[in-house]
Amino acid sequence: MSLMKRVGIAFAALAAAVMVGQLTVISRANASSREVSEFRERAAVFQRSVLGMKGDFYLYDDQNNMYVLVAATSPDNQRLVEDTYEQGLRGSERFAVDLRG
Repeated sequence: MSLMKRVGIAFAALAAAVMVGQLTVISRANASSREVSEFRERAAVFQRSVLGMKGDFYLYDDQNNMYVLVAATSPDNQRLVEDTYEQGLRGSERFAVDLRG
């Protein structure tokens, strides 16, 4: 076998090995990309839930703080005291619903 033929065969074998390696890398990169996308979708559900709970907690906390303030400074305004208390309860209920998921 001539030297040129041996070099040609070696080059073809090397090219085939490089192509197989590149296809493997591309295939694994695509699989990783799909897994990351699926993870983002699953994590987004929890992020939305946590943000909802955070907002509901702040509603509950703010309204209860306001309830104490209104009850202490305007005890004669019974309607405002009751409304503020009911808003705090609604925040608490919404928080419980979000927590149960």
